[in-house]
Amino acid sequence: LCPFHGQLLASCGKTLNLYAFGKKTLLLKCANGNFPFFIASLHTLNRRIYVGDLQDSVVYCKHRKETNELVIFADDVIPRHITCGMPLDYDTYFGADKFGNIFANRLPEDTNEDVVNPTGNRILWDAGRMSGAPNKLDNVMNFHVGEAVTSCLKTKMSPTGDEVVVLGTIMGSVSAAMPFRSRDNVDFFSRLEMNMRNEKISLVGRDQLSYRSYFVPVKCVVDGDLCEAYIHLPSDRQQYIADELNRTPGEIIKKLEEIRAR
Repeated sequence: LCPFHGQLLASCGKTLNLYAFGKKTLLLKCANGNFPFFIASLHTLNRRIYVGDLQDSVVYCKHRKETNELVIFADDVIPRHITCGMPLDYDTYFGADKFGNIFANRLPEDTNEDVVNPTGNRILWDAGRMSGAPNKLDNVMNFHVGEAVTSCLKTKMSPTGDEVVVLGTIMGSVSAAMPFRSRDNVDFFSRLEMNMRNEKISLVGRDQLSYRSYFVPVKCVVDGDLCEAYIHLPSDRQQYIADELNRTPGEIIKKLEEIRAR
């Protein structure tokens, strides 16, 4: 269930219904039953509706007032088993699937939501089935957490801090996805992560890059757990990595603490 401009959006299986409030009962205004399998999550922002499907990732919809229809105008090219998700902004959707992956998709800037239907029939609006939407979402981020994420929330960890996405997993762990605000931080932590991969600190000998890319190649994410392991390295290895980054070990540790404090 989800509120939508004084009305109610409700999912039932793979059908999305829009209800108005009557004096005694809910009045069905319109419905769309062309979602792939089963609606798992439902969010709205302004006039846009974000629908997470149990087997076919996320679908972007809108309500057309002129014809009173729920129209699917964009979907994902990768099938994902959605467990939770939410919109980060008007065009960007953050979600997680049952295999322990998190991702972010963004609607291209040149997307036309008002698709012209010259035939005058409903065929175009029914084309959302089986990834048949006229627009496709761009994938901007992938990362394998390792546990199924069951909840996510965009919030601030401190009154003056940046907004982060807090994740809760089925095993009870809590983590956060934090955006970098400067290119210098992106370059620094990417190089630190690359050097930490060469240390092969995994107890079971697992390659970090292949693990974080277990289902989909990792993209635009720095592994914070791996970077934090720098503090526990022997002093000679800390100094070696610091020389590679043209920093001192103290500067690197201070940088890690600053990010953690945000």
